[in-house]
Amino acid sequence: MASWIWVISSVSFVVHFPLIFPDGRLLSPRWRLAVLLGFVVMAVQIGSIILTTRPFGPLAPTINMTPYIQQIGPVVGAGYFLYLAAAVVSAASIVVRYRRSSIEVRQQIKWVSYAMIIVVLGAIVGLTPIYLGQVVFIATGLFGAAATAIAILRYRLYEIDLIINRTLVYGALSAILAGVYTASITLSQRVFVALTNE
Repeated sequence: MASWIWVISSVSFVVHFPLIFPDGRLLSPRWRLAVLLGFVVMAVQIGSIILTTRPFGPLAPTINMTPYIQQIGPVVGAGYFLYLAAAVVSAASIVVRYRRSSIEVRQQIKWVSYAMIIVVLGAIVGLTPIYLGQVVFIATGLFGAAATAIAILRYRLYEIDLIINRTLVYGALSAILAGVYTASITLSQRVFVALTNE
């Protein structure tokens, strides 16, 4: 799973997130096809990675992926081509939304679009074998988080006050329930030990 689990978050961030940003809704029902394309990309990417990391056919199990990639190369290439196509469609949805939006929504889109571009560039640098590339990738991830925070706090993205309120309420409720559960288990154990002397 470690070899393909990243695909789910990657496709969600690159393909699905731009389609619903910033109000959580698609531009129109026609954009459902773009969402479907994202799920197809996810399935093809995961399938191709599984096929390249699992032994199949006459090839013996090995940590050398070259023979597998040579056999399954077209599928891997198709997966990345679909990924690129879905990313372009998502970027197009951001452009269309930007042109139709109010000034405040445009500011939200600008901040998050800048962050996404820098994070993608950081990911490309992070794929290089040098240690500095990974540091750059982490730094761009932090910049992406900061840009998203600016879009949320300065331009009232996603009604953040409602989200914070619900987070605090549900967090406190979860903590109370966990405390009651722990106390009831401890009490029942002590009662059981007192009654059975075991």
